[in-house]
Amino acid sequence: MTNGVRRKQTFKIAVLSVILLWATIYYGAFVPLARHHAKQGGPVDETHVYRHPGETPGGSLDAERIGDAFARIDYSLDAVASGLRDVPRLRLSGIPANLSDIPDSDERKSLFLRMLLPLVLSVNESILADRARIEAIATRVTAGRPVPHADRVWVEQIARAYRLGPKARLATLLKRVDVVPPSLALAQSATESGWGTSRFARQGNALFGQWGAPDAKRGQSKAARDIEKVYNVKTFATPEDAVRAYILNLNTHPAYAGFRDARAWQRRHGIEPDGPSLVHTMDGYSELADAYVKALRGIMRGNRLGDFDEARLSEHPASVVF
Repeated sequence: MTNGVRRKQTFKIAVLSVILLWATIYYGAFVPLARHHAKQGGPVDETHVYRHPGETPGGSLDAERIGDAFARIDYSLDAVASGLRDVPRLRLSGIPANLSDIPDSDERKSLFLRMLLPLVLSVNESILADRARIEAIATRVTAGRPVPHADRVWVEQIARAYRLGPKARLATLLKRVDVVPPSLALAQSATESGWGTSRFARQGNALFGQWGAPDAKRGQSKAARDIEKVYNVKTFATPEDAVRAYILNLNTHPAYAGFRDARAWQRRHGIEPDGPSLVHTMDGYSELADAYVKALRGIMRGNRLGDFDEARLSEHPASVVF
């Protein structure tokens, strides 16, 4: 056999190997995913992780890289505000330490809002699921139908979580188990954290200026624990934990009973709760009182935050992790 023939056979074998390898990948990986897609009736679950190699959750985050990641998935505030795009599901391990290094203030604010909006919507989504279950139980009670034991136990647990007695009336519970409009949450977070640039926000995920007794929690950095100990500022393991605590605070603290009353009034009249019409109830959040409310209104108007009260999370189960 000549060298030329050997080279031709070797080439054919290499080509066939490549074809077989491609077929194995396609039919062994891609096709089963497609079948799973069809069986489940929805998109395949996928998680995109944006971190430096070897970086662990809660490690140093880079604002520019997060902005680039948002650009790659076409996540912009204009698209969300116009209803052309749903908000991607996002899990954020912290606030970028170099957020303040972004020289353009509009770009810096936009990145902060895009990071926080998915977290607010996610917490609200969970609250609405609980609210729907309470409403279904209330319907059974009104109709004189028995409530299953599991539902009764669950209601007692929710009542305790919302700082009520285990025998609280369902109507009273529904007044608390409700959303905080995204525009209000975003405006307060921007005000209390300096658009995410304050030391408390960067080191302890303290995004809403909440105070509390020192209470070091697992998963928090030493810097966060020191902030709680020295400054008595409540810190959190993740930004989403901060959002969840803030919303629970508005839903339970006596100082925000007026907020809950106004929101319940909107619900009774078929009005979806919105930030611009509820912001006046936040005069008790700060010692600045009316001046604080005026500042929040200015932030809402200047950044068109009211547009995000109708924003919706994407139905796609994929997550973006930072």
